[in-house]
Amino acid sequence: MKVLIVDDNKNNSILLSKLFTSNNYEAIKASNGIEALACIRQSRPDLIISDIMMPGMDGWTLLRELKKEELTKDIPLVFYTCYYVSEKTGNLPLSSELLDTLLDRLNLKTCFKK
Repeated sequence: MKVLIVDDNKNNSILLSKLFTSNNYEAIKASNGIEALACIRQSRPDLIISDIMMPGMDGWTLLRELKKEELTKDIPLVFYTCYYVSEKTGNLPLSSELLDTLLDRLNLKTCFKK
């Protein structure tokens, strides 16, 4: 399974990459949505783990771009973030019809087997 990790924080990206590779997943890294789209055009991932707040192109814009294309609209995307609080965007996940799933290291393997 190939996982694309999208995060502008290098330490977070390295940590997630090691988590996946140590569990026999292939991990590819991008630092924002623009780089992620370029990676996806070269090699389609099975799953995308993305931060929300990033320079260049944020996670929400990346999601919208993916949903526009037939070849990418079905790639699962999981958002994770250290901080994301805003009255303006507080209901954005609901309005985008996203399933808010919390994953921790203990149940990550189980989730991918489903």
